[in-house]
Amino acid sequence: MEFAHFSRSDGPAAGRLIRSDAGAAQAMNRAELDAIELMLRDLNTRHDEIRHRAAFRGCTRELLSLQQELVKYLMSKREGLSGR
Repeated sequence: MEFAHFSRSDGPAAGRLIRSDAGAAQAMNRAELDAIELMLRDLNTRHDEIRHRAAFRGCTRELLSLQQELVKYLMSKREGLSGR
């Protein structure tokens, strides 16, 4: 995490350490990556109750297709954020 030190002439933040824009962006990026990882884990977890509901409603194929689409989207977004 990066911090910037401001002199007394910089107003209310004078003499205190505050997180710089780069540090804040990095923290937000890490939080978004963590959220993506959690969502991918959930999407790859078998949810029998949901699958039974989909079968009852006749939309199992659509549910699995949407799940695959979401996984691809999140993996692409993760790669973009992490630079992989």
